[in-house]
Amino acid sequence: MSLLAITGLLLAAVSIDVQIAPSQPLPYVYAGEPLVIELQSDAAAQAQVHLSVEQLHSGRTQEATRDGLTLRPGRPLWCQFDIFDGERGAYRARLKIETKDSLVEKDLFFCKIDRPRFGRDLPCYASYSGESPRALHALLHAGVKTIRIDAAASNAEATARDLLAKGFRIIFFLDLAQAEEPAPRISALSNAFCKSIERWEFAAGADAPRFIKARQALKESGCPAPPALAVASVAETRSL
Repeated sequence: MSLLAITGLLLAAVSIDVQIAPSQPLPYVYAGEPLVIELQSDAAAQAQVHLSVEQLHSGRTQEATRDGLTLRPGRPLWCQFDIFDGERGAYRARLKIETKDSLVEKDLFFCKIDRPRFGRDLPCYASYSGESPRALHALLHAGVKTIRIDAAASNAEATARDLLAKGFRIIFFLDLAQAEEPAPRISALSNAFCKSIERWEFAAGADAPRFIKARQALKESGCPAPPALAVASVAETRSL
């Protein structure tokens, strides 16, 4: 085949971009609702989509095919698939998209979760260090309203202000084994954010006096946020 013919085929090939759950900030799908896949093409074409979804924790797969899809440039096309209806968990989606002039194959990952019940927060928290604002948006939509911050981090104050502005509650965590003099840090953060602190968490290792000193520093700050002792193992608990 000549170079000119190869170049012509490449120019004729349709480029298709694929996205899972396009209406969500992260690729998650609510259990009991269809999986939505968005196709964006740079040229007009008729396409067939074959979807194979693997449930990662069980290895089970389900497949579906959609024929006669009309792709138009600049106009995203949404396709719905009823795959693993109502089953939560992590999944891998293998897509094969065929047109007259091209074949696109992609592997994408997504999770199925319960639709959050607004007004009822989940009894859990997530740790956050300020690196991913999109993650906060996803946590809010999943019903997680409490975030744990490392109190020793240089950006702890800025992160706390950002979280409060978005409607989160705060847990401050401090590893006492790494903090040479924790009292000033405890006092400063407690005074600045007292009304919004869910609790303080202290990791003291097997050193009970460290925890007692931290608890005393929190008491002297005048903030009524409760202190909690974080332990890494049963053995550590027995040694306290």
